[in-house]
Amino acid sequence: MSYGEVLSKAWQMIWKHKVLWIFGILAGFLSNGGNPDLSYREEYRSTAPNVFGYRLEEWLNQNFWLVALIVLAVFVLVLVLLVLGTFGRIGLVRGAWKADEGAVKLSFAELWAESGAYFWRVLGLSFLLFVVFLIVGVALGIFVVLGTVVTLGIGLICLLPFLCLLIPLAWLLQVWVEQVIVAMVGENLSIGEGISRAWQVFTAHLGEYIVMGLVLGLGSLVVRIVLSIPFLIALAPLLGAWMFNGGQVFGSTGMVLTLVLMCVYLPVYMFLNGILTAYLGTSWTLIFRRLTGRTAQPEVVEVLPVSS
Repeated sequence: MSYGEVLSKAWQMIWKHKVLWIFGILAGFLSNGGNPDLSYREEYRSTAPNVFGYRLEEWLNQNFWLVALIVLAVFVLVLVLLVLGTFGRIGLVRGAWKADEGAVKLSFAELWAESGAYFWRVLGLSFLLFVVFLIVGVALGIFVVLGTVVTLGIGLICLLPFLCLLIPLAWLLQVWVEQVIVAMVGENLSIGEGISRAWQVFTAHLGEYIVMGLVLGLGSLVVRIVLSIPFLIALAPLLGAWMFNGGQVFGSTGMVLTLVLMCVYLPVYMFLNGILTAYLGTSWTLIFRRLTGRTAQPEVVEVLPVSS
């Protein structure tokens, strides 16, 4: 496989078929890698009253139903983003697959309609992986805690190399999951067939996947860090208010200005992150196609009949 051909082809593809940007933005709803941490935490170590905590608790008690409505709205929003994100991931694969097969033009309506046939399969895969990771995580957590308590901390020290090994294993697992989705959508496979097919290709070309995973992973990390810098700059008014107001920032001008700046930049970040996601999704689709023996096909140009 030519690494340069895949990387350049992916960029040319998303630049020509900008409809993939839309699906990249949608797919970005399911990805939190490199997203800025917008949370803010205050710690009071003095004996002074926690004004922020007191006001927040008082407000929550007086607006219980409003809080319930907000929680319900957040739940609905999560469901909507889950649906849109799933359609985005599927649409990216379908669009890249068709473009590499010679499609001259890709339309949003066409890709959205075709994505519906794979929606429940991809969503089912996500749910299956969530359950598996939850079970493994809980079991691992119990094992670590019990091992630490029983051995008075010695077990934790012995487990540190194993825990560090989980980081590259989790990274490889993420790459494999990407290929499962590509296999399911590109070759119209069921969940079980997609898992088996992706595992077959992944294990047969582990070296290529490690190289491309490092290139795409490190490259996307650098880009997302750069994209997150404006969020850090937007925190300046908030930090200034915290320094000059003795740690009291609730309702301050600095807090309001920080929220405004973040809200202004958030659409820009989503747009740029969507382009990056489109590039990554297209690249992983092309990688699967190249490693399964598929080459780029020439565009099919429709020749209009010449009227006599």
